[in-house]
Amino acid sequence: MNRKITLHIGMPKTGSTWLQHEILPKMKSIDVCYKEELRKCMLHWSNKNILISYENYVGFPHIKEADVQQGWIDSRKRSLCNLSSFFPDSDIILIVRKQTELLKSLYNQYIKVGGSISFHEYISGEHPYSININALKYIELLNQIQQKFSGSVLIVDYNFMKSHVEEFGKVFLSFVGCNDLIDFNKHSGRKVNTSLSNAQIKNMLRFNRQFHTYYSPNGYKMFRRKTYKKIRTIILRLTDFAYGNKQYDIFHKDDIEKLENFYDDDWRDTQQITKGRFKIINNKIY
Repeated sequence: MNRKITLHIGMPKTGSTWLQHEILPKMKSIDVCYKEELRKCMLHWSNKNILISYENYVGFPHIKEADVQQGWIDSRKRSLCNLSSFFPDSDIILIVRKQTELLKSLYNQYIKVGGSISFHEYISGEHPYSININALKYIELLNQIQQKFSGSVLIVDYNFMKSHVEEFGKVFLSFVGCNDLIDFNKHSGRKVNTSLSNAQIKNMLRFNRQFHTYYSPNGYKMFRRKTYKKIRTIILRLTDFAYGNKQYDIFHKDDIEKLENFYDDDWRDTQQITKGRFKIINNKIY
């Protein structure tokens, strides 16, 4: 029996946590595997179709974190190479998001886990915890995917996924070969991994700069991860109470304009492919 193998490889911050928590566990007619379970799953797969989901198969976002993997782009090449050696004919799912919005969301997550540099430093590439903005160019990523895999590529616009949940669900289930009847709308209301407000980011920056965390090594006090999370929860709740929706200039206009210009051609080319919705690509795009 020929099994259909599908790899959901990214991007990060495009609804992956929601898919993995709310949708994938309900898919019973296929085998579903997450990154940390891949070796175990490979030993126990049945004859069902297979979906493997891990949003960081596109590489690690922060420079220092990626050094372990020899850089984001290098880790991506190696990741795709390793995956293609096991699953050369697999289909690929890639969910893309406008890069400026994606970078804001990645920065938001960075602050949540203890980051202490400004957004300007974060996108500069000059700090150990900066991000490699070159690796967010989707056309190059699509070319790399098509060089490694002979299957089809489902590329989905993140905004389409959010605003047309039911239609996205039909496309997603059909593409991975899943016969289960899953109401995507029913499970779309639950918020997973919610973003911080600008006021919360400002206060978390102050806190993170004082205390030692993985992403802020110069602080004077190290907390256990569980303790840090408890303190973070208190700070976020107090911030909501004290500041409400008060706005702060976290994402400076000049930085956003610079990013918009940097990604303009790539995002326009990506939009020509997806038409702001989705596209199943069966042939080489370039």
